[in-house]
Amino acid sequence: MRYLKTIAIFLLGPLLGGCNPTLNWRDVRTQEAPLLALFPCKPDTAERKISLADAVVSMKMLGCDAGGATFTLAYADLKDSAQVGPVLDQWREVTLGKLRAKVSRSTPFLLKGTPTLPQSLQIDALGTRQDGTTPVRAQMVWFTAGTQVFQAAVYSEVNAESAQAPVIDTFFSGLRLP
Repeated sequence: MRYLKTIAIFLLGPLLGGCNPTLNWRDVRTQEAPLLALFPCKPDTAERKISLADAVVSMKMLGCDAGGATFTLAYADLKDSAQVGPVLDQWREVTLGKLRAKVSRSTPFLLKGTPTLPQSLQIDALGTRQDGTTPVRAQMVWFTAGTQVFQAAVYSEVNAESAQAPVIDTFFSGLRLP
């Protein structure tokens, strides 16, 4: 019996060692923000100054590519709760404008522990990448926690396998406050 186990390990070992899942889900804690995110790959990070609601803020971004899709999370601290609603509106309009997107579905998005705002939305849209020729499906959410605003998004080819609902649901349901 022990001999059979040894042979099985010897024969199956290389096959098991070669497995590399397309979506390798992991929890990622955002820096300087009260949020945990579930990414299907190890995200790269970036930061840049942008203008939102007549103020320059430091936006932090996380993103990675897996399974033919790009998964992103961006956030900024406005330091002023009165600006949260207008900034979420502006951010959504700018994002959809850059994609030349047509919204196919828009529903309220509520993250447990965050306020209910009319600007907290989940949107499914069809547009084009920045080159203007490649069609893209964008599924995005905008929400807030305190004075911080967030956008999580999945960008994929229009008919890509990665755009399947379970993958999108896993990414968005993986957003949570610790």
